[in-house]
Parts: sequence; structure tokens; C-alpha cells
Amino acid sequence: TAGGLERSYLLYVPPGATRDAPVPLVLVFHGGTGRAAQMARMTRFTALARVERFAVAYPEGIGENWNDGRIVPSSEAHDHIGFSRTTLDIVTALHPIDAKRIFATGISNGAFFSHYLAAHLSERIAAIAPVVGGIADPFHETMSPANPVSVFVLQGTADPLVPYQGGEVARGRGRTISTDEAIRLWTTFNDTGPTPVSGVLPDK
Repeated sequence: TAGGLERSYLLYVPPGATRDAPVPLVLVFHGGTGRAAQMARMTRFTALARVERFAVAYPEGIGENWNDGRIVPSSEAHDHIGFSRTTLDIVTALHPIDAKRIFATGISNGAFFSHYLAAHLSERIAAIAPVVGGIADPFHETMSPANPVSVFVLQGTADPLVPYQGGEVARGRGRTISTDEAIRLWTTFNDTGPTPVSGVLPDK
């Protein structure tokens, strides 16, 4: 129960984990109009977790969405940060989780929420890997994580839904700042060097 509501998540913890040998935890957030079970099937994180020995949780949003700092007329003000905090409290109390290795990822709405979550729970989230989702506008104006968070951003320059250069998200889903500005914000908060190192990945 979180925020007076019954909430849920799917969880996999590898067998054999102990308090003397705790495992990392990855939170995987579904996209808008998505569900936790769908995200588990699509990402296949559970199969990877079995091999690499980490725990993975797939939280379930409300109305198949997450409040991620964007202003969207149809959204309701549910406390998803509180739900995420409660989820972490329960999972870490019941299972041998390494509190220093808690990570988050998500796609689209789930990626926006990964940024939003890390900014609000930087004392618990070590790193995020948002996929095709940026930092919400106007949330970026008040964003102030208390601790450094490692960030691995995956965003295409030709994305037709979430524009790399920032602006309106497709289908009236609020606004995002540019990907470059999002990276600049995180490097500022993390107090890393101001000059990025760029490279080109091969096609295959």
C-alpha cells in the first residue's frame, strides 16, 4: 500500500542470494499505456538477471502511466515517487539487496520517470539508463538531486515522438528539454568535467 492505494510490482530475485552476498536491484519502468508484465516480456530482463545474478523489479503504474514531471492535462497527481520508495523499502527488507547497487531504467514515459526518480531519490538510486525519454519541462527548473547519479542516456536524433532537440512530445504528452541539456544538467549536478568525450558507434 502506498499513498492510500494498493500498488503492485513483479519481482525476480536470484536463488542463493544472502545477506553476506547481496545482489544488485534494477527497477524497470514500463512506458505510457504499458504494463509491468508487458515490460518484463519485452526487455527479457529476468532471463538476464538469472545469468548475471541480480534482482529485477517491474513496478506497475496507475492508468498505465507514470507522473514524470511533465504537465499533461489528462494525468492525475499520484505519488509514484512514494510508491517507488515503498517498493524499495519492502524489497530491501525482505530480500538480500545491495543498497549501494540499486539502478533504474525505463522506456519512453518510464525513461522520463527514471530521470524524475533519480532526481528525487538520489540517495538510493546509483545509476539510471533512460531509453527514449528525457527530462521533463518544466521539472528541470526545480530539479536538484542531493547526490550524484550515474546516467546512461539512449536517445535517437531522429526520434519522431520524443524530440532530441527538446520541445513538444508527440500526441500532446507535454514537453521535454533537449537531450544535450539533460546531459549538461546531470554533469553539473554530478560535478563531472564539462567537456564530453564523443565517439561514433559502428552500425553493427
